[in-house]
Amino acid sequence: MPKPIVMVVDDEPLIRETILEILREEGFEPIGVSDGAAALVWAERIKPAVVLADVIMPGLNGIDMAIQLREKMPAVRIMLFSGQTAAADLLERARKRGHNFELFPKPIKPDELVAALRNATMEERRVVSR
Repeated sequence: MPKPIVMVVDDEPLIRETILEILREEGFEPIGVSDGAAALVWAERIKPAVVLADVIMPGLNGIDMAIQLREKMPAVRIMLFSGQTAAADLLERARKRGHNFELFPKPIKPDELVAALRNATMEERRVVSR
């Protein structure tokens, strides 16, 4: 069975590369991109099982990227993370428009992230195999 593809979107290279390394070690196929606009392009090409994105990024923020991505690929699982309080306001605005996303606080706890990704990819595999 192929490894689940997880796209990691973060404008901070150190954080992005650290998450990519953790996911590789845990048996995922992680792909890293540095911004929301690139994520939209790459997601259509690679068809990830999960997109894990920072909320606060220059240009297209993680929530707006997630909303656009969900319109194009409704089945993709989207998880967001942030260490900034501005993310709460953006998330609340998105919820009021009918968009609900899972949020992980920074710093991300690797065990919790891996467990959530395993659950997400297991759910995706069950849906695909039906």
